[in-house]
Amino acid sequence: MPPAIHNKIQQTVLKLLHHPKPHCRLNAIALMAHYGSDPEIRSALWNMYEDSDARVRKSAFTATMTILYGGAKLGMESYQSAVVALSDDNEDVRIEACKLIWLMANTHSHLSIQRGATPEKIVDHGFKQICNMVSDISPKVRGKACQILGSLRGVSRPLLMQSLSKKLIVAQEAF
Repeated sequence: MPPAIHNKIQQTVLKLLHHPKPHCRLNAIALMAHYGSDPEIRSALWNMYEDSDARVRKSAFTATMTILYGGAKLGMESYQSAVVALSDDNEDVRIEACKLIWLMANTHSHLSIQRGATPEKIVDHGFKQICNMVSDISPKVRGKACQILGSLRGVSRPLLMQSLSKKLIVAQEAF
């Protein structure tokens, strides 16, 4: 695609993100997934995680996963936003957040989260976050959490043993 057309599409998409109608923002996010390599687009997408419309928030997480499936490497911003979204009032947003945490834990296993004096592997942190969703109020969220827990790879053995022996996994850890 010629750069001029690419820039025009990008500018149109960025304008639509601020449209008052959620349907326009949803369409813009769907287009953003195809331009995820652009830092300006990614930054705008991250802002959509906090949109007032739950459909837009869900779509933003879905678009982020599309970008990741496309091979892009993301920083911790998306992961941290997904952890926050686990307490969203909409069950569909919580499900998409669980899926994004799972995907980032599997594809970005080299990343760590600083927890006090010692870093924690993102896969271990993600495992604990998804474990907490097994007790969600929504059966849909609980089912998805159980489903994706079984396919999370690289979780440390002590953490797996702790969860299997039914010891307490900290319910909500602050970032």
